[in-house]
Amino acid sequence: MLNRTTALWGIIVTLLLIATALLIARPVVAATCTSQASGTWSASSTWNNCNGSVPQTGDDVVIADGYTVTLDTNASVASITVGQGTSGVLIFDSTAHTVTVAGSVTVNSGGIFITQASGAATHSLSIGGNLTNNGTFDMSRGGSTLICNVTFNKNGNQTISGTGSTTRFNLITLNMGSSRDNTLQISSSNFSVPSTGFIDTSTGIQNGTLRLSGSFSLSNRVFTGSSPAVIPATGGFWLDNANVTGVAWNGSYQLSGQLRVSAGTLNLGTTDDNSLRYRTDSVITLEGGTVSIAGRLARDTNSNSNTTTYNQSGGTITVVTSASTATTRAGFDIGASGSSFTMSGGNIVIQNATSNTDANGGDYFVAASTTNVTGGTLQVGNSSTLSGQTIRIKSSAPVYNLTVYTTNAPTAKLLTNALTVKGDVNIQSGATLDANNIDMNVAGNWTNNGTFTPGSGTVTFNGTTTISGSSTNSFNNVTISSSLTAPSGTLNVAGTWTNNGTFTHNSGTVTFNGTTTISGSSTNSFNNVTISSSLTAPSGTMNVAGNWTNNGTFTHSSGKVTFNRSGTSTFSGSSTTTFYDLEISSNTILDVSTNTLFDATDSVRNKGQLKQTQTVSSGAVSFLNVSSGTYYGLVITPTTSMGSTTVTIYGEQACSEPPNIGTGGTLIKRCYVIAPTSTANATTKFWYDTTYESNGLSQSAVQIFHEETSPQLWRLQGDRSYGSSGSDNFRYVQVGTTSYSRFAAGVEGTNLIALASFTAAPTAGGVLLTWETVCELDTAGFNLWRGDAPDGPYARINPTLIPAAGGPTWGASYTFTDATAADGAIHYYKLEEVNVYGLSAFHGPTAVTVGMAQGRRYLPLVGR
Repeated sequence: MLNRTTALWGIIVTLLLIATALLIARPVVAATCTSQASGTWSASSTWNNCNGSVPQTGDDVVIADGYTVTLDTNASVASITVGQGTSGVLIFDSTAHTVTVAGSVTVNSGGIFITQASGAATHSLSIGGNLTNNGTFDMSRGGSTLICNVTFNKNGNQTISGTGSTTRFNLITLNMGSSRDNTLQISSSNFSVPSTGFIDTSTGIQNGTLRLSGSFSLSNRVFTGSSPAVIPATGGFWLDNANVTGVAWNGSYQLSGQLRVSAGTLNLGTTDDNSLRYRTDSVITLEGGTVSIAGRLARDTNSNSNTTTYNQSGGTITVVTSASTATTRAGFDIGASGSSFTMSGGNIVIQNATSNTDANGGDYFVAASTTNVTGGTLQVGNSSTLSGQTIRIKSSAPVYNLTVYTTNAPTAKLLTNALTVKGDVNIQSGATLDANNIDMNVAGNWTNNGTFTPGSGTVTFNGTTTISGSSTNSFNNVTISSSLTAPSGTLNVAGTWTNNGTFTHNSGTVTFNGTTTISGSSTNSFNNVTISSSLTAPSGTMNVAGNWTNNGTFTHSSGKVTFNRSGTSTFSGSSTTTFYDLEISSNTILDVSTNTLFDATDSVRNKGQLKQTQTVSSGAVSFLNVSSGTYYGLVITPTTSMGSTTVTIYGEQACSEPPNIGTGGTLIKRCYVIAPTSTANATTKFWYDTTYESNGLSQSAVQIFHEETSPQLWRLQGDRSYGSSGSDNFRYVQVGTTSYSRFAAGVEGTNLIALASFTAAPTAGGVLLTWETVCELDTAGFNLWRGDAPDGPYARINPTLIPAAGGPTWGASYTFTDATAADGAIHYYKLEEVNVYGLSAFHGPTAVTVGMAQGRRYLPLVGR
């Protein structure tokens, strides 16, 4: 019996053990623990639906409306939600605890998640998801003694968001996986932190990037603790809120990860050498906003080979606002070749010079082997620059725009290698750009209101450039490979001038004040040219649209100089200018004034006007006779002084309004104007070029005609003699001259009179016709014709030819009464000249109203 009882109990015990094992092995189902009363976290009575216990790992926690739960223990849960829309409070007690939330923390409207207001404890809260606060989230309610530090530790992106009136932290730590691409984005409506900073300098950013975005306002230190603020290779800091100002503190940044500024203001450092010190594989991105660095942005001094990837598309970064005493670092230093430098917008400002003694580094130093510059401005100096600053530039990368600022007159000085400016150069008033004998390439506009010192370097204009500004620009060598528009003032060039593009003179003056050779594939069209030292012309053509002043040495290089101004160009200077080919365009007046210091060894083509002034007192005075025999103007030999006399030669063109030299008459293509101070009898040689100006006339047939203005007529000058210059193509006609204005040369035609007047006036017997001639050559007589309209038809009113009474060197007066004129009518009359060869020419018409004495009309003089 005993054995059977014992066996039964054994079976019962075994079954109990099996049941217990099954209960233990069954998985615990995660619960949503909702507060059902106010109380402590550790009391099971506080919770409902919590597996009869307190919240455990994996549980979601909800603090229901109307209840206050006090965190009195360490806790680890899946998520926390405070409030259900109207109230609910979760509060740390005054003993330090650690709370780990694998997922998100949500504070709903009316909900409160806070620390105690008094006491001394430092809690820890780890969040693996997002923090959304639409109520009150306050982790430093107890000031600096009762606080909770928050760690965000998701291996991915996290956010701090919500519209709650208070979102306040003490310290924030990022430990988000192992990549700086994981981002904690703060975009809540309100965000506040201690004034001493909220990111520990050494441990605050471990992994991941802190992004301050949204629109909340904050002016605060970011990092707290001792210098430097460490941003590790797997971490980053991103300022992306225009209302945030990162307040400067006495410290530096040590950047191995990424620093990014898209909006807002980041002030780094309050004293000398507080710097942004980057290390290899770091990334610096500036898309907007403002960054100010007391010291430098440069390689960390632990290694010269530290590299970074620098990208700027906007914003302004200013360095050396205080001072940088490092002797081997520039103020802006991308100094290792392994770095990358990209700039498409924004500004880099070097406020002051550094203590860098490395001649290859200077104050702005870019040596990156990978560069891409498509925009932005390098600015030397700003409104806070100290006086006496020489800021040195060395860059293997181009700059887009270069500005040298006005305040306290800084100097931007190039070092070692050529600088390429893909945009504009702007030298402000008082500022100086010192090229330091180094070449520059400029693609944009050049504005100089200060000083440019070229040294022995070359400025190559390889874009579309306009030079402007209040200061005179003095270059050494100038190369034009695209388009250059000069200033309207003076442009000084001391070295070579190479034009392979387009030069627009802009009505300015180019002064060659050194040893200059002009070369290139393009034709140079200058306005005013001044030679102060030595100028060697191109072997091709050089156009001059303005004035020519030579106080130095001009070498023609067998080239051509064309004066092509639409108006008057002057020729002056103390030195002889010997051209090879000289041409004056048809619309140009080249006035050499009293200057006789010009020559041309090959040819002179005067298609416009050559003008010279000399004193004619005694002996033969030559005007515009080039010593090499390539051009002759005229020679005046006076009987008494004519004083200062100006001669103008219209070349390769006949006189305008030439004399009526009759049917078959021809003028040579040259016109002469002589304007003396005093009139005197003289013998004058009138030269012309048989190649371009003779108009097919034989020299022995050429006559000289002089224009008289009162009355207006042309007189034939007699007593001709002829000559030539010898072996070249110039011939002259010499005549005696007694009065001076315009002279023409040519051959008269077969019917020729010089008509002084032709009038018609009412008279008692009809219309009295009167005419007077100055001279008549081969004239047989005259006929008179009347019409009732200017265009006729006309009928002859004299029954027979009225005989001529003048001769080749004298004229006559004639009258005729038209007795058949109708009273009160308007009649038109023409005068017909008939020569001995039977040819005729008409003069008129003139009009008269019969019966009205005041109706007299005069025919304009027909000159010859």
